[in-house]
Amino acid sequence: MLELVPDILPFSQNQQLDVDINEAAYFAYMSMSTENGYNPAKVYRLGGACFDTADFMQEAMTMMGYNVWTETRNSRDTSHRYVVLGLGAGKEIVIDPTWFQFAGGSPNDAPKVLVGTREQVTSIARANGVGKAALNLWAA
Repeated sequence: MLELVPDILPFSQNQQLDVDINEAAYFAYMSMSTENGYNPAKVYRLGGACFDTADFMQEAMTMMGYNVWTETRNSRDTSHRYVVLGLGAGKEIVIDPTWFQFAGGSPNDAPKVLVGTREQVTSIARANGVGKAALNLWAA
């Protein structure tokens, strides 16, 4: 099996959640390849792929038993943006499989799937060159 997202950041002490997020992202990227002809190794950085990718990721995580949903956000720089949200450890977490399209340049150590609280993902995004307007996508 092609390992597409081995570098997600651990969200918590819950290693199974990290594994499940990785598997759901793999499912979403492969589904985008099957449905739309995208290269599955590049879906995480494609603009315009966020809606379908988030829906596929939600489908996978729901089948795994997680309480997840999608959320649409708008910023000055992009008209719509889907972000997958879930409840973990009593908190809302953001799981974004296509955030990389907003990262400046090609940060080598940046995770392909952005995972964490809204504050954590905003901090990771800012550290990887995401502009101020796009940072509002993950704000509370």
